[in-house]
Amino acid sequence: MTNILLIEDNPGDARLIVETLRDVDDPTTEYEITHVERVSHALELLRTKDGVDIVLSDLTLPDSRGVDTLTALSQADSELPVIFMTGTNDEALAITAMHHGAQDYLIKGTIDANTLAKSLRYALERQRFQNEMKTILAQDEINRQEIILLADQKRQLIKLNQAKDEFISIASHQLRTPATAVKQYIGMITEGFAGDVPSTQLDLLQRAYESNQRELDVIDELLKTAQLDSSRYSLNLSSVDLDAFAADRVKVLRPTVESKRQKLVFQPGADVSVSIDQHEMRLALDNLIENASKYTPEGRQITVSTARTKTRALIRVRDEGVGIAKQNHKLIFDKFSRVSNALSDTVSGTGLGLYWVRRIVRLHKGTIRVRSEPGKGSEFVISLQL
Repeated sequence: MTNILLIEDNPGDARLIVETLRDVDDPTTEYEITHVERVSHALELLRTKDGVDIVLSDLTLPDSRGVDTLTALSQADSELPVIFMTGTNDEALAITAMHHGAQDYLIKGTIDANTLAKSLRYALERQRFQNEMKTILAQDEINRQEIILLADQKRQLIKLNQAKDEFISIASHQLRTPATAVKQYIGMITEGFAGDVPSTQLDLLQRAYESNQRELDVIDELLKTAQLDSSRYSLNLSSVDLDAFAADRVKVLRPTVESKRQKLVFQPGADVSVSIDQHEMRLALDNLIENASKYTPEGRQITVSTARTKTRALIRVRDEGVGIAKQNHKLIFDKFSRVSNALSDTVSGTGLGLYWVRRIVRLHKGTIRVRSEPGKGSEFVISLQL
């Protein structure tokens, strides 16, 4: 059912339109016509009645004419399609109304059932298309504003992150200087540079010295984190034999691991050179080996191995430790993150080690993944481009 609001002050013309619509040969469409004689009557009806689909209006009415009629109807309902009927002498005005948003115009005396039905159908389709385009454009504008907002938020977050990194760096430097001086003075006292120290005082000074060293370690870790997070940080790359590199780290750390009654073995298999920052990659691999040792009970083995595929070089660190629950696999790489397990109460740390490892590997455009289950040990795999 198509509900037509007919605005026509000439009763004869109005009756002709009604009769013409009755002659429309289209069983799929029915028309219901509401007839008024003035624009003011039409506006009142639009305010009180829902369901008007289209307006069919005379161009010249007792209380309005042409574009003024269109403006008044649009203010009442901006999505309502309007077709004007005009005499031949008003055709220029009808075209002007079309330029202002009318959907079509018909010349009286030439309107038959077929012409009227087509005009109504096309006007409704055009209006529906225009409404859909308005909706799309409105959504596009919303999306554009959201993108602008997100971009602005991103810029603000980057600034805040940079300010945070600079603060950590400056604060750490300022903390490190007096802390280092404290360590030096305590060391001088314990070594007798200020005279003999009673054994009871020497024990207290030794504890202070060790606590001061732990403080310096934390400061150094914060400084390292700020360095790795800095957008200005760059790697010092060189070509390195991966097997020799990994074997060296195993050799350096083996005494520490064996002091905990654990076994550290190396299995070479890459036989390939990679482009890495040796200082940073040493830090990453050492952290993985030390972590494996921390969370592995006595008498068990830690295995470091290398391998290669057609396009990647791999470093694996496998332990027989307590393992990591699946829901914590991503969490362990977060900054300052520590997860609970059977040995976590006996292990100290800031929770930055694995964050460093991931950051260093990503700076090398590599990836790191973990395979682990509670009670079944863990395997960390660094993958680097050849």
